Amino acid sequence: MDALPDINLLEQNMKQYTQTIMDEQHDKHTNIFKNLDARIVMLRKEIDVDQIMKRFEKCADAGQVNGDLKNHEFKISLLDKNLIHIASDFQLFQQAMNSVHQSVQELQEANKEVLLGKKRLNCLSCGTEAEKLN
Repeated sequence: MDALPDINLLEQNMKQYTQTIMDEQHDKHTNIFKNLDARIVMLRKEIDVDQIMKRFEKCADAGQVNGDLKNHEFKISLLDKNLIHIASDFQLFQQAMNSVHQSVQELQEANKEVLLGKKRLNCLSCGTEAEKLN
């Protein structure tokens, strides 16, 4: 039975080996988290909103920015009004086209009756019988 290894010794070696690996991984992760935390703190300093606004105010003239903003708002409202006028013009055009189409249909029906409705010849302009015209 001397050929079999001592189970307690094997278990203790495995625990030590596992603990060593876990400690190494813990140290690696701790270093990574510290580096990430340092980067986040640095980014927060760089992206400080108040600092950005102060820099922006220094670089941009507030009066000019407000004037440009009002100018853009005016142009947008003018374009909106123009678009509404164009849409109403299209609606009026559509109504006119519908009335023209209806008139053409009515004239086509009248021409059918004038040309094919009777055996006698009718005047094409007024629709009266040709005999009455003579």
